[in-house]
Amino acid sequence: TRQLQEGKANVDEIRELQKIVGVTAGDTGERIEGLQKMLDTVVKDVENQFRIASNTIAAHNATLMSEVRASYQSELQQAGRIRSEVIAMATEMRSAVGKLETAMTTTRDHFEAMTQQIRTDVEEVARKRKRDRANTELEVKSVRKRLGTVFESSE
Repeated sequence: TRQLQEGKANVDEIRELQKIVGVTAGDTGERIEGLQKMLDTVVKDVENQFRIASNTIAAHNATLMSEVRASYQSELQQAGRIRSEVIAMATEMRSAVGKLETAMTTTRDHFEAMTQQIRTDVEEVARKRKRDRANTELEVKSVRKRLGTVFESSE
């Protein structure tokens, strides 16, 4: 290269320089091809790893969704059972309340009838007492009158 700088180069020097440049360019081309192949391999590896990661995430999401659906179905079934139990209990409670109301009505009617009977009996006893008292007073008056007559006749 010193000779080129100092003066004109001859044909052999230029050919030698062209050979060197050609070899260097060939080496550079081979290196670029090697780098290109290495880059292609890296890209393919990254794509493959990305595909594997995507498939893993998709599988995980599918499993998670399946578990969530199963859990939701289980919760729905449990809610259905509880709803059925509540409906059955409400029906039983209505029936029990109806029976209790019937029993209360029957008991009230029975007590009212008993109370009426007791009133009637008390009124009857009061009338009999009044009649007995009146009869007793009449007898007492009658006995007094007889005694008065007996005393008058004996005097």
